[in-house]
Amino acid sequence: MDLIISMESTCDISSQMRKEYGFRILDMEFTIDGEIYQTGKDDVVNTRLYERMKAGSKITTSQLNAAQYEEFFEDLLKEGKDVLHISFSSGLSGTYNNALKGAQEANKNHKNQFSFPSFFFSEIEFNATPSCYVL
Repeated sequence: MDLIISMESTCDISSQMRKEYGFRILDMEFTIDGEIYQTGKDDVVNTRLYERMKAGSKITTSQLNAAQYEEFFEDLLKEGKDVLHISFSSGLSGTYNNALKGAQEANKNHKNQFSFPSFFFSEIEFNATPSCYVL
């Protein structure tokens, strides 16, 4: 089975690992003292974030909305492969729920079934057509 593994940039995986394993990353935004950045663009941006946090800068984050996820998943599903998305914790952000909504919509557009996996992979029902699954 062909599979695309995707995740948000909060996964803190180096750009080298992304390239080596082919992970697909959806960048998230954060603001430092009013200036907007995207995590995941390169390792330098992430390093600056931590340095500025230590220096006491005002840092805020924002969650991705369902439409952003839908567009991201649509682009991946067009490749004709299943997508397994490892999402940011539902206990820390509404991002996970938005990822589920985006996946549902993307799967509707591709006429695929969608199952909500639990912590156990055995509960995922893979389909003959490309689908998007969110963990």
